[in-house]
Amino acid sequence: MAWRLSWEADVLITLLIFWIVCLVLLFIIPRNRKPTSATVLHTKIISIDDDIAVIGSSNLDMRSFHLNLEVTLICYDARVVADLRPIEETYMRKSKQLHLAEWKARSLSNILFENVARLTSALQ
Repeated sequence: MAWRLSWEADVLITLLIFWIVCLVLLFIIPRNRKPTSATVLHTKIISIDDDIAVIGSSNLDMRSFHLNLEVTLICYDARVVADLRPIEETYMRKSKQLHLAEWKARSLSNILFENVARLTSALQ
């Protein structure tokens, strides 16, 4: 007869391993990262021609539309588009283009961190 832990013990061990991984990702790996002054811009702004502006926080996926209760506003107004253009230009000046080769060359620690963040996003 094989020795088996109870399901409660399995859950506790899984949680313990999860928290150890989180601690490693949050406190050990970031020390080896290069310092950066970059910020994450969550807002999405799209201007179409000179007539339509789309402003919001939604991603184009079902999770954003149904689960996250994010919102998007569509404005059919040339004045709104004109007001947004300088903001878009500022974001573009401050942004850095990411090339595919750069993305593929990111470190294993970054990939692990991204995957753990994605897996735990439903808990946030």
